[in-house]
This record gives sequence, C-alpha cells and structure tokens, in this order.
Amino acid sequence: MRFATTSLLGAALLASASAHAQSASYNTPIRAFEKLEVGALVGFRDGGTAYEGVYRAANGRIDVGIRGGTFEPAGFRSSSILAGVEVRAQVIRHDPVFPLDGALIVGTGGSFLHRASRFTVPLGLSLGRRFGFTSSSTSIAPYVQPTVLLHGGHELDTRMILGVGFGTDFRLSNALDIRLGVSVGDLQGASLGAVWVH
Repeated sequence: MRFATTSLLGAALLASASAHAQSASYNTPIRAFEKLEVGALVGFRDGGTAYEGVYRAANGRIDVGIRGGTFEPAGFRSSSILAGVEVRAQVIRHDPVFPLDGALIVGTGGSFLHRASRFTVPLGLSLGRRFGFTSSSTSIAPYVQPTVLLHGGHELDTRMILGVGFGTDFRLSNALDIRLGVSVGDLQGASLGAVWVH
C-alpha cells in the first residue's frame, strides 16, 4: 500500500467552511478532474430538498471545494441558506496488496436560518476505485465513506454523529460526470449531481 506524502495536517488547516447539516453527499477518493470542476447537486433529506452549486480546484493530491445553495424543507417551514468548504487529500493508492484508493475528507459548513442555524464539521475516509472501459472515455467509480461529524447549532447541544455514504460516479465523457449517493446512519438522505470537469 503506497501512502501519499501529502500532509494531512495541511489539508485540515485548509478547510474553513463543508458537508452541510441538511445535505447528505460524499466524495469518491479519486477526483475526476485535473484542474477544476463546476456543477450542481440536488439532495433529499428529512422530506426536504437541497439545491447546491459546487466548485472544486486541485493542487497536487489535494483539492478544495466550495458549495452553496438553499434547503427547502417540507411543509410551511422557512428555507435556509447552505454554505461550506471541504478538502480532499488522497492518502492511499491501490496496488496488488490493497485494491482500493483512499482519501481523507475534512471540512465545515452549515445551514443558516434566523434562530435555527446548524453547523457540521465532518471527518471521513473515502475508499473506492475508478474502473475504465477499453477504447472509451467513460468510467465508473463506486466508493464508501464512513464519516464522523461534529454537529450543533442554535439551542442545540454539540454532539458527535456518524454517517456512512455509498456512492457511484459515472464519467460519461471527457467533460461530464454524473454522481449518485445515499447516506445511512445519523445523517440519512440521497443526492444526485452533475458536474463539468476540466
């Protein structure tokens, strides 16, 4: 198993605001882009729907993503604003001994609403692998990401919660990636995304 020389402490320090209290989405350990990606994500949780824009840029084995959008709850409750940032650092490369790639995912972010704001600070390890097809630009990348999250907010006790994300990224062309994911545990939901990769 070959571990990347990237500093995990450096990755953690780069994170300043990511995975949101209202949106259940996770990441494959191997990014689909070389320089950057821009896309949109729809998440479903607690009977509501989150709409987010996503931007990520890479530097070596580290990439940094920023996200923002809105959460529309079920019923007549008020919408909240979503914002956050996350950092992914590849720490494991597959080899004949260990067949999966791995990446550390760390970040912080939340949903913001008057007297009802929530924050989440996740730390997870994504494990998976991308599989290509002969004579084709398409590929598929299934993964699993167990995650520990520090969760709190207005008039809430800060506590640790656990979530496990299962997802698959479908590379349909040199520029388009479709992403599906589900989350189980304390943070349950599903997400669908489409991104342009460069």
